[in-house]
Amino acid sequence: MRFKAKLSDHQRLYRVVHALEKVTKVCSIVIAPTTISFFVVGSITSELSVYAHVPVALICDEYRVESMNNNQIGFDLQLSHLSRALKSCSNAQEVNLRLTKKNGQPTIHMQIDILQQLQLMTVIQELPINLLPGVVTNDLQDPSWPPPDVYILMPRLRTIAKLVDSMKNLSDTITISANMSGELSLGIVTENVTLNTRFKDLEHPHLANASGPPHPPEDFFEVSIDIKKFSRFLACSEVDARHTICCLAEGKSVVFHLMSDDADAAEKLTYCLPALIDD
Repeated sequence: MRFKAKLSDHQRLYRVVHALEKVTKVCSIVIAPTTISFFVVGSITSELSVYAHVPVALICDEYRVESMNNNQIGFDLQLSHLSRALKSCSNAQEVNLRLTKKNGQPTIHMQIDILQQLQLMTVIQELPINLLPGVVTNDLQDPSWPPPDVYILMPRLRTIAKLVDSMKNLSDTITISANMSGELSLGIVTENVTLNTRFKDLEHPHLANASGPPHPPEDFFEVSIDIKKFSRFLACSEVDARHTICCLAEGKSVVFHLMSDDADAAEKLTYCLPALIDD
């Protein structure tokens, strides 16, 4: 089992890790020949699930991974460790990673070469990991969610986050509804208050494997979700995303795709939340 890489864009990798760090402490990572994938696996009935795929070509100049499991290596890692290490690369001339062991503990060894006052300084970061068996690594796949009834580009997440922040002190549940005519609504209903905010003239992106809606475009579909878990997703609004696609499957789930700020980049983060089921 071998892994070596030289990072060419540590800032892009840091953005992904920083976004994931907002919703979880530990993440499962799969290193494959062409892609580095991140998985936060929640319950399909109650928890927030997150996954991200970053093409190796976007972040590495040199890269080598070998294993008996189709050249894939899976491991669990504390995101705070990786986040701090990548943050220390801000002035790096070169960043190299390799899989090694330290006192018998599997470790990602990060060598950071920094130029300071015309002198090259080398910083070593050792990130302990928990290697996953091949069968567990192979089971780490994108979750299967119901096909959306409606999909729409969301307004800026920072705008949504401010609204939700004021709502979450009033209700445990928020209802998201949208149609294929560019309208998106966020609302809460309690015994004492009803709040609803509607956005208009939003766009509908092209989605792979999504057929045209078999219903009138003005028809609304809605999903009620846990407002605190929705707020955890919105914490990633600090991440620069070109746009966010909201996909609703009525009464079942809501899926958010955060697309890269680079129009030609292939990486994205996906957040999935199941609908709340009335007792």
